[in-house]
Amino acid sequence: MRTDDESGGPAGLRAPDVPGEGPWLGGCDTAAADFRRAFDALPAACQIVARDRRFLYANQAAALQGRRTRDEMLGRTMGAVYPGIELSEMYGAICRCLDEGTAARLETEYPIPYGATGWIDVHVQPIPEGALVLATDITPRKQVEQGLRRLVHFDLLTGLPNRSHMEECFGRLATHGRTGNGGLALLVLGVRRLRDVNFALGRRHGDALLRAAAGRLRSAVAESAEIARLDGDHFGVLLAGAGSRAVAERAAAALREAVSGPERIEGVTVDLAARVGIALSPEHGTDFPSLLRNAEVALHLAHQSDSGQAVYAPSADGFTPRRLALMADLLPAIEQQQFVLHFQPIIELDTGTVVEFEALIRWKHPVHGVIPPDEFISLAEHTGAIRPLTLWVARTALEACRELHRTGLSLTVAVNISARNLGDDAFVDQIERLLAETGARPGWLDLELTESMLMQDPDRAREALERLGKLGLRLSIDDFGTGYSSLGYLRKLPVHALKIDRSFMGAGGPTPGRRDSVIIRAVVDVGHAMGLHVVAEGVETEDGIDALKKLGCDRAQGYYIARPMPVEDARRWLRESPWGLRSIRPSA
Repeated sequence: MRTDDESGGPAGLRAPDVPGEGPWLGGCDTAAADFRRAFDALPAACQIVARDRRFLYANQAAALQGRRTRDEMLGRTMGAVYPGIELSEMYGAICRCLDEGTAARLETEYPIPYGATGWIDVHVQPIPEGALVLATDITPRKQVEQGLRRLVHFDLLTGLPNRSHMEECFGRLATHGRTGNGGLALLVLGVRRLRDVNFALGRRHGDALLRAAAGRLRSAVAESAEIARLDGDHFGVLLAGAGSRAVAERAAAALREAVSGPERIEGVTVDLAARVGIALSPEHGTDFPSLLRNAEVALHLAHQSDSGQAVYAPSADGFTPRRLALMADLLPAIEQQQFVLHFQPIIELDTGTVVEFEALIRWKHPVHGVIPPDEFISLAEHTGAIRPLTLWVARTALEACRELHRTGLSLTVAVNISARNLGDDAFVDQIERLLAETGARPGWLDLELTESMLMQDPDRAREALERLGKLGLRLSIDDFGTGYSSLGYLRKLPVHALKIDRSFMGAGGPTPGRRDSVIIRAVVDVGHAMGLHVVAEGVETEDGIDALKKLGCDRAQGYYIARPMPVEDARRWLRESPWGLRSIRPSA
């Protein structure tokens, strides 16, 4: 059974007679000397603490680590040697070891000279005399870890936190409910003109531009907001209590104003500007990846907006898993014949006869059902599938037109083409081969292309259209009035018709004296002055037909005449419809 000796220390281990010298075991001077030499040789600080919290032993490393001499430590309590140690995690671990006999290991900070802070790895082990405390200095390791953490969580160029850090902040705010009464808002800010600066002046100037933008953002946001450089020219700002649209929009406007303005970068003045996408939590996402994704989609919408900022709207989100799946399915769908053509008639207003069918493509997807062209044509252009898809449409339309001509119907068929088709050097040759393979005459095919498509590369478009015109094909400008082409440019193209965009028709057709009616009349006059037919799309009422006749329009197309229909229904419609009966005439 353990008893205390007369000196007040534990039996078998007593305080030294000479201050500054360590204890000895079993009262043997030789053993005590060997004990001191062995433990003084240890790089780790070694201390023995008695149950009354007094130091019984400290090796040389402990004295150096604690910036105390052993005379100042031995026989004194931990609190007397290190004032304030009672509040530390290490003190609690030592006391639990002394009182309950439990071992512990922990890493903790400790002060080092000149106001800095170090780290020690502490092992606390119960022994008969009290507690053996071994403390190893791990400051170099911790400094490396902190450096690596900075690499992982901070952007080296701007000094701002990065996306990983912001994701951690979002997690803490969401987990602990510190989102404020209004939820969270994530603002993704894109710096404009960075690519121009990189190309014109070099990456060094572009980096300076990003640092300038980061400095302006850092000065503009509140201390409670989290700011980060996400990647490239994108910065993120996470706002707690800004989950309402109005609050987030005001914050976005303030950030745009703070970032915008001239910036002098190494002798060159650059006009800084930014656009902002906004996503709100929980409305637009309850986890950070979803919220960030939707804020970046909103930034994409902001680039198309005059205001320079946009709030995420699911209805405007064209970047969905469904979209990716459809992109992957496009080329196989052509091979598996999942596409069908519907035909919508175009009539001559003066005679009421059908003169042409427009071929409109539909996708009968085995999973998603019928997909309209508005959804998949842009995907086809993005993936390059528009080239084989257009050729499939042209071939199928020409084969249908050939069958109509065999039954005595002298009709043409219109097919929409893409800017990608005009930019393809092989396109004209491919169309020529299709005409030969289907036995169709060039005049049976009418290729439609939009104004905006022409203006993407006017010179190349003109060259392609001239080659197509020499083949004998008909060419039409679709959606006329919505683009920015000049009349001087259009006059030089070998086109045959202008198609007035349906947006000018209105619900009941053009109304005399109204702006739409005036525009239609102007387009008709321009078209006739250039020797072109003028076709009005989107006609839905008899009044619309009558109004177009009075305005001098040549042809019309729309639901009032007929909806797009499969080729079998189109043949039946021609036999049964009043329009169709008048359209039967000898084939040329």
